[in-house]
Amino acid sequence: MENPSFQISGGDFLTSLYNYFGINYFVFEHPIYSIVFTVLLFIFWILSFVSPNKKAIPILFYIFFLIYAIGFNSNMGFLSSYLKGFIIIGFIFFVISPINFNLMWEGLRYYACWIYFSAFLWKFIHRAMFMPRFGEMSFKDNFSWYIFTNPDSILSKFYLFCIEHPWILNIGDKLVFLFEGLYFIGFFTKKYDAFLGWAIVGLHLFLYFFSDTLFVEIWVLGLLFISKSQWSSFSQFTKTLHKYLPNFS
Repeated sequence: MENPSFQISGGDFLTSLYNYFGINYFVFEHPIYSIVFTVLLFIFWILSFVSPNKKAIPILFYIFFLIYAIGFNSNMGFLSSYLKGFIIIGFIFFVISPINFNLMWEGLRYYACWIYFSAFLWKFIHRAMFMPRFGEMSFKDNFSWYIFTNPDSILSKFYLFCIEHPWILNIGDKLVFLFEGLYFIGFFTKKYDAFLGWAIVGLHLFLYFFSDTLFVEIWVLGLLFISKSQWSSFSQFTKTLHKYLPNFS
C-alpha cells in the first residue's frame, strides 16, 4: 500500500473528497504518519475490547477504521466493496442509550434488506435478469484466467464441465438474482429473519462460485437479523458457561 501508483474515485463522492484533501498521502504514503496511523488503529482496536464501556474508544477506532477502509478501496485500482460490511454495522458504536441502540439496530436491519433488494432491482432495471446467457458470459469472463493458468487442476476440470453445460451457470445465476429479491420480505415481517440472516452467508458463497467474488466481511450483516430474544439467550448462555469455567483471578 505504500506509494500506490494511482488512486481512483469514479462516481464516489466520499472517495473523491478523500483524495482531494490528501488524506491518502498521510495514511498510506508518508513514512512516519502512516506508521503512526497504523499503530493507533491497532491500539484503539485492542482498547475497544479491554474497555468496551468507554464509548469514546470504539468510536475513535471506528473513525480510524473508516479512514483506512476508504483508502483501501481507493488504492485497489478499481471500485470495490471490501470492508463495507464493517463500515455499515460500525455505526452502532455511536449510540449510548438502549433505546437508541435498538432503533439503530433496527434501522441497520432495514438497510441490509435494502442493500440486497436494491441489488436485485439493479439487475432487473439494467436487464441482466433477462439476458439468458448472462451467467455463462460472466463465468467465462471471471474464470478464464484460472483455467488458463491451472489447466490440469481439478477445479479447472469442474469449471470446464460447467462451461460445457452452460444451463447450470445460467440457471444458477438467475437463482442468485431471485435470492437477492427475497430480502423484500424483510421490510414487512421478521418471521423469516433467521433464514435471511443465514442466507447472507449462502448468497455470497453462490456469488463466489458464479462471479469469483467473495466479500467475507459482508457476512457480518447477518448479525442484524438476530432478534433481541436470541441475543438475550446467547447472553444468558455465556453467563451460565462462565459459572463452570475456572476462575484464574
